[in-house]
Amino acid sequence: MSVVVLYTTPNTQVKLTIKKGTLATFFQCVVLPQSLIECLGKVGSAINILIEIGEPLSQLHPTAELVFGLIKSVVAVFEKQKLCYEKLSDLFEKMASCLPYFKKMQKLRNFSNVQETIESILIHMEAALKVVLSHNTFSSLKQFFDFVVSSEADKFSDLSVKFDKLLDDYNLALQLDMAILQDQLVEQAAQNQVKEALEKLNYVQVIPGDQCLEKTRVSTLADIDIWAQNSTQPICWLSGPAGTGKSTIAATAALNFEETRKLAAFYTCRRDQKALGNPLQLWKNICYRLAIVYKPFGLKLAKVITDDLHFGSGAETISVLFQKLFKHPLSMLDAEPPHGPLIIVIDALDECGGEMDRVQLLTHLLELTRLCSWIKILITSRNNPEIQKYLQGQAQQIELNPAESGGDVATFIRVRYSQFELSDVEITKLIQAANGLFIWATTAFKYLEQSIDYNYTTQLLLGSQGHGSSRVYETLHNLYYMVLSTGIGSNPANLMIFHQIMPVVLLAAQPSSIYTLSKLTEYQTKVVENMVKKLHAVMIINSDKTVRILHPSFVEYLLNEQNHPEKLYWIDSYAGHSTLVGKCFDILKKELRFNMYDIPSSYALNKEVVGLEDKKHDLELSHIHYAALFWTFHLQACKEIATKQEDALVNLFGGPYTLYWIEVLGLHGRMYEALRSIQNINIGRLMTNETQELLSDLYHLLDLAKEVASVSIPHIYISCLAYMPQSCQLGKKILQHFDNIFKIQGMPDIWIPHHMVVGNHGSCVNAVAYSPSGRHVVSAAIDGTLKIWDANTGQLIGKPLQGHSTDVRCVAYSPDGNYVVSGAADNTVRVWDAKTGQPAVQPLEGHSDYVRSVACSPDASGKIACLYLALAFRLCFKELLTLKVVFRGL
Repeated sequence: MSVVVLYTTPNTQVKLTIKKGTLATFFQCVVLPQSLIECLGKVGSAINILIEIGEPLSQLHPTAELVFGLIKSVVAVFEKQKLCYEKLSDLFEKMASCLPYFKKMQKLRNFSNVQETIESILIHMEAALKVVLSHNTFSSLKQFFDFVVSSEADKFSDLSVKFDKLLDDYNLALQLDMAILQDQLVEQAAQNQVKEALEKLNYVQVIPGDQCLEKTRVSTLADIDIWAQNSTQPICWLSGPAGTGKSTIAATAALNFEETRKLAAFYTCRRDQKALGNPLQLWKNICYRLAIVYKPFGLKLAKVITDDLHFGSGAETISVLFQKLFKHPLSMLDAEPPHGPLIIVIDALDECGGEMDRVQLLTHLLELTRLCSWIKILITSRNNPEIQKYLQGQAQQIELNPAESGGDVATFIRVRYSQFELSDVEITKLIQAANGLFIWATTAFKYLEQSIDYNYTTQLLLGSQGHGSSRVYETLHNLYYMVLSTGIGSNPANLMIFHQIMPVVLLAAQPSSIYTLSKLTEYQTKVVENMVKKLHAVMIINSDKTVRILHPSFVEYLLNEQNHPEKLYWIDSYAGHSTLVGKCFDILKKELRFNMYDIPSSYALNKEVVGLEDKKHDLELSHIHYAALFWTFHLQACKEIATKQEDALVNLFGGPYTLYWIEVLGLHGRMYEALRSIQNINIGRLMTNETQELLSDLYHLLDLAKEVASVSIPHIYISCLAYMPQSCQLGKKILQHFDNIFKIQGMPDIWIPHHMVVGNHGSCVNAVAYSPSGRHVVSAAIDGTLKIWDANTGQLIGKPLQGHSTDVRCVAYSPDGNYVVSGAADNTVRVWDAKTGQPAVQPLEGHSDYVRSVACSPDASGKIACLYLALAFRLCFKELLTLKVVFRGL
């Protein structure tokens, strides 16, 4: 229901529709009375004439003077009435003009201060209408004069003044809400920038697994809690052999930290999952979670990622990512988290990458704790020598010993095994058989769970004979042997299926679905499912239909030949990888084709093609994607490349199938990874000249297409082939299939050496400069060092130039080549002797911000121009001893 208000002035009539509850609902219309003189018509005109001539007449006669005075009094009353209604008219015009805006503003949720002021204004409007309605008409002249001489007439004036005051309050409230909204928009824009930047990290969700059973691991968890709250040691190392429950403790500790808002990130490494076993992914995941938990860090990180146009290209290393993702953004922070230290939990570090990868990770993790006093790290791992070397003395170590875990394992068995209704004697014997290993207790539980006769299966568990070579893990290996004996047995048909499916499960670069496994093994999905279910105690099928081994100790048991005297269940990893190479080649030969993803036009970028992103996760393409992305992984894992594999490699990639393969790499953004893989395959392996030439051509083609394929798959053909030399073996075989491609006149008939790898600086390089002679190249890196290289050989000359305390942003040679000038983020400029690598002068200080650029004058004066945000200076080499520095504003 709404109320119609008619507001009439001499010139206009305004119709207002007011919602119920906003203004008074007790009236249907309001018509303001006119001035009384205007109502009198001709009489009013006569009165005006009398006033004009009354003054001289009043001086002629006393009676005339009395009458004229009376007329003047009446006219004064009329004028007061007129002024009163003029104010009222002005008030109503203001109300009418404001109402449409108020109605719109009421819909804006972010303007809370304005809403309150509008409510006050609407209440005031209602009060004004009540006053008007109470004096809307006058039935007699007496009522009119009573109104005029009373204080009621002043109410109209007061209402107008108050309304103006409320409008001023409204304007102030609007300014306040606009300022608040502006801050919110700025914050939202920053959050959007952070979100967009974090997407480039390709975060892999890692959820903590099973937690410790109640009343178990109490002492260990208490030690971790004391370390987190009170210890000055920034790192806690939970170490112990396989199966002692490290991962369960890590998961429990992580959830406890999360409840107290101390958890920064949780990451569990897995050797059997390529993504989770990748040290680069560890960096990215930790950085992603830290940016979410601590927003100031997220803002700095977003700026670093956004400013780096090549971030996410796949060319990063462990050290480069640490510099970019941690060291650089952390150096820009000027505050710590308000609620105390944040804790990073890294589980199973021994399963992350290779030995050298872990050495680099540990080096940078220690550096991270030195950079940030508000970061603590909980690491779990086995006692690998490289981990022990770096963490002993640098971390608080909590050692898990199976012999000391017996009580907790006993509690676990008594609680979890109670559903099997076993006798106290059997429970006691099972506790003894577990030998302090949680993994034995959990695996045996799953084994019992799938049995029909619990008592009989328990007797098998307790009476099994040893088949393992390790005395410490003999009981665990006995259990694994029993699981395999029960699920697979010695039936030749079952063993054949086991030996064809299990290597794929164990050696796959990433967890594979039942569908992918069936394609890689050529068994029906039902057969693969049945085999996994037979080994339910050690393997599971996840909700996404991927198959996962429950514990790495089972993988190690199967792959270690010494654990299998009878060779019944031993998996030969080299033979397995070799078989997988062949399977991948077969799938690619059969399934790859031109325009794999049916992209309709080359005018659209990959990100603009509808549904293209969904193709990455298409189940029916999963086996093709696996074969395309990981055949190089399996080939590298082989001891040597067999003749059969060489022939298959040359046959498959010695033609257009190479381009179809690159289509898949482009969709998944894996060009750089493929480049490194092809390079590694060609190192240290005996191959025919034909194979080596093919791999060389493959490398050059991937290098040529690495940027194009990830942006627009069709331009693999449109843009890249135009630069492919026709004389190379791969070019001859590919180009004959594509006649209608662009051709560039004058192109050399060899691969263009558009780059040469000059050494390895060890961290991200910010700037390079050639010496005037062209014989040397100097590189400036974010680790604060400069290095001089031989431009022809790529070899390092002398030792690194060290002196800057943080990343070097710019570098230049003097015209004579005798000096190197560098500017850095430590706000200093340094001059070096190019021959000795020693500082030529003391550091040049004076800048208040990073030095962005340096340049030397080409004339004999040898002046240096150094640019930063607001200041530059010049220095003359001829005056090095006097160091005359001239500052000038830009």
